[in-house]
Amino acid sequence: MRAELFAREPLCVKCLEADVYTLATQRDHVIPLAEGGRDDQTNEQGLCESCHEAKSLAEALRGAARGRVVQNFGGRQRKPRPQSRIYGE
Repeated sequence: MRAELFAREPLCVKCLEADVYTLATQRDHVIPLAEGGRDDQTNEQGLCESCHEAKSLAEALRGAARGRVVQNFGGRQRKPRPQSRIYGE
C-alpha cells in the first residue's frame, strides 16, 4: 500500500496546499483508524514527517479531550470525578 501511495502521490498533500514541494514519507489515514477511518486507499494520503507529526499531535489531543468527557445515563455529558489518591505508598 505504501509504495502504491507514494507512486501515486509522491508529494506531501498538506505542503502542496501551501505551494510547498516536499516529498511524502509517511502514509497517513485522512480519518484516523481510532475515529472510524478505513484502512484502504480511499482513506490514505502522503505526508512529510513534519506534517504527519503535527497531524498526529492534533489527533492525540482530540482523543485526550474526548476522554475527559463521559456519557452519563440520560444523555447528559459530565466530567469524570477526580481519582482519589492514597498517599505514603
